[in-house]
Amino acid sequence: MVRFNRCLRLAVRLVLIGLITLALVLGSGAIAHGQLPSLPASGNSAFSAPNGVRRHGEYETASIRSPLDRKELFELTSPTIFNRDSVPEGLLPVEVRAEEVNERLWRVFYRIYTSQQVPTVTIATLSNQSIIQISDDQSSRPIRLVTVTEPDADFNGKTLDELAQEWQTLLQDEVTQFRQLGTPEVIIQRIWQALQILLGLLLASAVIWFLRRRLTRRQQTLESLYQTQLAAITASPSLETGAEEVSPEPTAPPERMAGEKPEARAMANMRSQFLTTVQHQFSVQRQLDIDKFLK
Repeated sequence: MVRFNRCLRLAVRLVLIGLITLALVLGSGAIAHGQLPSLPASGNSAFSAPNGVRRHGEYETASIRSPLDRKELFELTSPTIFNRDSVPEGLLPVEVRAEEVNERLWRVFYRIYTSQQVPTVTIATLSNQSIIQISDDQSSRPIRLVTVTEPDADFNGKTLDELAQEWQTLLQDEVTQFRQLGTPEVIIQRIWQALQILLGLLLASAVIWFLRRRLTRRQQTLESLYQTQLAAITASPSLETGAEEVSPEPTAPPERMAGEKPEARAMANMRSQFLTTVQHQFSVQRQLDIDKFLK
């Protein structure tokens, strides 16, 4: 009994020591975790980059695309925002900024259709910031397209003026190209080119159909001829006798040969030998075909 009590007290002590140790470990882990900075969770959509946004450390970029062929003109840059649910005050996400610029481009390009002259893309300065704007004959004031910021210049490794000049040249080329594509002459030329391509495709299809039909008929004719020859060879008496049929050498009547000249007799003999040789070769080839067919 005394021994049982000692064992029981020892077991209780071990359990208590284990619980105290576990509590200390969990408490120290919680304290250490609380002292570490919180990191973005990959599974949370608020901490992941939106579609079309690329992260480069402290900066995020988004593309500005041409309304003509959706090719990338340039990239806008903004400081990285890890949590989209808690955007710092005064900071605009790069995807919102890019969407605004793309929408302005669409609006401007729609106006080009009705403008009388090619709009002009210029650079203006407002509050120490370079602004790229466009002017046309339909509005009394320029339309602001994009503002060149310090993150844009820092990410591209250029000054604000250099980057503004580069973007102004790209946008002016796009506006000029869109204006040229909208002229009636270019539209008629594109329609004519499309018709030429369509006619070429139709002509090529007709030629291919005709050649295919002719080849099919030729194949059917050859197959029918082969079947006819095969049936004739199968029904030939040479299959039963196994002997080759060689036509006798044609000879001219003695009285005719006597009255002919030596040259004519020599010609007749050569022709007879040629016919005999041809018939013999034909008989040999036919026998080979028969043996191949029987195998």
